[in-house]
Amino acid sequence: MAYERGDQFFSIELTVDGDLADHLNAVVNAGWRQQSFGRRHERTSSSRPLYDGTHEVRRETVEYRTYLFRRAE
Repeated sequence: MAYERGDQFFSIELTVDGDLADHLNAVVNAGWRQQSFGRRHERTSSSRPLYDGTHEVRRETVEYRTYLFRRAE
């Protein structure tokens, strides 16, 4: 929609996963050229008590990338 409106720039934030390349290729095929990108990490942790009085701790880090595209002309 941004390309059809005539926007000069387009920005999108994506999770780094197995589909990242497919999403980026779709944006480029729509007529955009990658200008820059930034990244951030979101860390989460949770704990679960176990029967023996200890805790199971689970930590996860998710990487997000924000891409800036310029209209390819």
